[in-house]
Amino acid sequence: LERIIELDKTYLGAYYQLGQLYEETDRVKKAISVYRKGRLIAKEKKDEKALGELTESLLMLDEDFDGAW
Repeated sequence: LERIIELDKTYLGAYYQLGQLYEETDRVKKAISVYRKGRLIAKEKKDEKALGELTESLLMLDEDFDGAW
């Protein structure tokens, strides 16, 4: 998944899946970072579905995240 993002930084599914993988392996800080990066790209692409999914995942992990769109 990291390689996929390296090759195509706009493939939003990879950010979500990589974040999930990091969560499942107790690497929460990395998951938060990946979700945040994915949200920025989703905003640029105006992909509301991906933005919502990434935001929801981020809200579950990051108590400092204010949910601002």
